[in-house]
Amino acid sequence: METKKGNGDSHSGCEGDDCPEAFEKMSDLVDGELDSSAKSRLEHHFANCPLCLTVLSTFRKTLEIFGGRKQDDIPKNISSNLHKTIRAEIEKGR
Repeated sequence: METKKGNGDSHSGCEGDDCPEAFEKMSDLVDGELDSSAKSRLEHHFANCPLCLTVLSTFRKTLEIFGGRKQDDIPKNISSNLHKTIRAEIEKGR
């Protein structure tokens, strides 16, 4: 992940070209599965991209709320809305 500023088409304050990778590796970061180099790059991105930081914070909060539940325990409409929101945010970052 290189350090780049968005190209004007992306959201304000974002290193837009790096957002798709940040979204893709967010779960690995939260689960502690990244090597120190990859973790450092992602943390740098999140420190410089307000949108991705918001998505990361929301992801962590969602895990906090639903982490101990089985997928069947989460109401279908909440699960569906969460997936739609995450997909929309990923598409914004492209």
